Amino acid sequence: MAQTATKIEYPTGQDPFQPHRDMKRLAESAPVIVPVADRSEADDIATILAPTTQTPLFVNRADTGDIERYDGTTWATFRAYDDTGYHDFTHRLRSGITATRAALRRIGEHVEVRASLSGSFPEGTTEVASGLTEMWLPRSNAQGACYLQNGYSGVAFFRPDGSIAISWRGGSTRNSAQFTISFFRGE
Repeated sequence: MAQTATKIEYPTGQDPFQPHRDMKRLAESAPVIVPVADRSEADDIATILAPTTQTPLFVNRADTGDIERYDGTTWATFRAYDDTGYHDFTHRLRSGITATRAALRRIGEHVEVRASLSGSFPEGTTEVASGLTEMWLPRSNAQGACYLQNGYSGVAFFRPDGSIAISWRGGSTRNSAQFTISFFRGE
């Protein structure tokens, strides 16, 4: 049989025509993404088709919205990452701290936290926000550089308990702090 540029097989004039066999072979030669309800249905189809690295199975799972590829040994997931846009978290700031900017953004498993704060930041560690919800949380402490009034620098921490703190050494209390924390949540 001949093949199109996209590798779909089709009968030519010299091929003996057997409609059922030819149509089945044509359908099987087309790489498609198979809609399935869940992984169980995908596994059932994989058992029938016996995919390989050269002829993998692609499925679109209704239960997760993910596209998955099976090469005969391993399922790989391709997610369509949603972008939350920036969400203000000024309502989660500690009393006495104000913000010209305090926002979180999540694209897939990547989270970014940005803040430009005013308040009292004594030397040491100061919690600046708390009560942030699960969808934003790191699996372990995530950190980023923190810049304080008059050129001082420190570290900003986003903790798994939903709190954010800044830590620095260098003397007297500072009245402003800016930071960005960027991390992957992982699975």
